[in-house]
Amino acid sequence: MTVLPWLVVIAVMIVGWMMFRSAEKKIVSLISEADITAKKNEQLDQDNKFRVAQVIKQEAELKALKAEFKAKQAELEAMEQIATVDSLTGLQNRHGLETFLNRTADIIRRDSHDLGTDRRKAIHNAVVLFIDLDEFKAVNDTHGHDVGDELLCAFACLLLETFKRPSDLVCRWGGDEFCIILNKMTLDEAYKLVAILGENIDKLNEARTRKGLCVIKASTGLGGAFELRSEMPIEKIVDSFRAAIKQADGTMYEVKSALRGG
Repeated sequence: MTVLPWLVVIAVMIVGWMMFRSAEKKIVSLISEADITAKKNEQLDQDNKFRVAQVIKQEAELKALKAEFKAKQAELEAMEQIATVDSLTGLQNRHGLETFLNRTADIIRRDSHDLGTDRRKAIHNAVVLFIDLDEFKAVNDTHGHDVGDELLCAFACLLLETFKRPSDLVCRWGGDEFCIILNKMTLDEAYKLVAILGENIDKLNEARTRKGLCVIKASTGLGGAFELRSEMPIEKIVDSFRAAIKQADGTMYEVKSALRGG
């Protein structure tokens, strides 16, 4: 009778010890898993930090590339500006004129696709003017090149004020000669603009006379109105402009010759 309680105690102790061992194993397993998880999290944290660092580095490199591209683009634009703009007057030079003609030809060609089969709307009218300052050599010889340069700049500003549509171009052809491309304009409209230019020259000369400055005298030649069709090749469109420029140049010298009495 006295043995049974001890057996119960021993059984309870054995069961308790087994439960403790089982719990201990679970605790050790949990600790091990927690340690593994912690190491994984630490590795993930390191990986994330590495990735973040890589992203930051790539963003910095991309920013540097963008800045370099922007600087190169600015350099190219500056070089194009030097190549296409007359340094004295700020007008387009002959290279700028060629660029403008090719760009205009491309626009005319695109109209062909935009308008489809309606070719009547795909006709592009244009007029070319050629203007030369009269007695300009005498101005340089008498008053010096600084005065001549000032006269050229004043006339260039007057041309820009008179022919100010975005579709037109005022170009310094060379020396005291200027070429003007008037897009989407008829000959009658061009004559009206030439008359306005004459009025503007008279007004400017009145102000220049009061200031004791040399007056502007100019002869103008028109290349005549001509039609360009949008289905024409770009090269032919540009050649048509060049032919009109040559015609306007010849007309201008005929005008100058007539003013001199033949």
